[in-house]
Amino acid sequence: MKILLGFFLSFTVLLFLMSGLILPEMKPWKPPVNKGFIGPFKKNDLLKQTVHGLKGFISGPEDVAIDSSGQVYLGLEDGKIVRHGKGDKAEVVANTGGRPLGLHFNKKDHLIIADAKKGLFELDTKKKTLKLLFDKYEGLFVPFLDDVTVGKKGIIFFTQASDVYSYKDFNKDFLYHVGTGRVFSFDPKSKKSKLLMKGLHFANGIAISKKNDFLLVNETGKYRVLKYFLKGPKKGKTEVFLDNLPGFPDGISSNGEGIFWLALIEPRDKLLDHMLPFPSLRKLLLQLPNSFTPPRPKYGAVFGFNDKGKVLYNFQDPDGKVFFAVTSAQQFGDKLYLGTLRNPYYGWLPLPDLIKEK
Repeated sequence: MKILLGFFLSFTVLLFLMSGLILPEMKPWKPPVNKGFIGPFKKNDLLKQTVHGLKGFISGPEDVAIDSSGQVYLGLEDGKIVRHGKGDKAEVVANTGGRPLGLHFNKKDHLIIADAKKGLFELDTKKKTLKLLFDKYEGLFVPFLDDVTVGKKGIIFFTQASDVYSYKDFNKDFLYHVGTGRVFSFDPKSKKSKLLMKGLHFANGIAISKKNDFLLVNETGKYRVLKYFLKGPKKGKTEVFLDNLPGFPDGISSNGEGIFWLALIEPRDKLLDHMLPFPSLRKLLLQLPNSFTPPRPKYGAVFGFNDKGKVLYNFQDPDGKVFFAVTSAQQFGDKLYLGTLRNPYYGWLPLPDLIKEK
């Protein structure tokens, strides 16, 4: 027992010394007090009405996009982009060779793909051809692209979750908590890219307003949604749109009619909140392998709100029996389609029934 204890202590000291050498200065951050699922976020069981699609035939469809004809497209963990019409068969239309995360159709009905390993792609779904649009900024490769949206004039807006940790180690970025996430724009006509936002703590979902006058960006590591102005007197400025959410915001989308859909992948983590004020402890823990990460809770939550930040819709599955780990929500017609990072299916909800029930 003494030998094992001595080994453990020596190993701990070694990790602590390594942490100081490998990582730059990390600052304490005191998270806002978690109010939990109360008020407009009050728990309910409405998400349990989710219908599964392609259950057992796919793995990790993080985002969902629907073309003009109503066909569903999904990006899978093995790099495949699949198209689902009817039944239990999905047609493979492309493979990025990486990890497709964010998906969004442009006016030409081409699918724009944010791939965490390869970059930004445009997929002609009829010809089944992929074209790389962006993977470098100022000559340097930009890793971990996360989500994407497209403006009315064809400008593509997309997020980079972290510039330090890869998709494989994304959980570590929440402990690191230095803020290396960024938001870019790309003009397909001029082929020029711009850096719009930087210093974000895990820049995740992104959506554009109906009037194309602002972006909403999920800053997952700070449990909030940011608003970036594209037009008007505040052009180029950022302000907090939603703060102190009861969970980790992942995907966000606009239905084009003034409603935004926000997916929470899971509730806030009490242990993480307790550790964030202590940089030395975080440095130590960052040296541990991913296998030390505790199991994540099964919880499903999607919220719909207007352009003023007022929550109008609240769909949840608190025990995760039907749909949990929601990473995206996209409305098409009278259905709300859901993506998930951790499950072998995607889902959809019948919105008219839910709205009546609410």
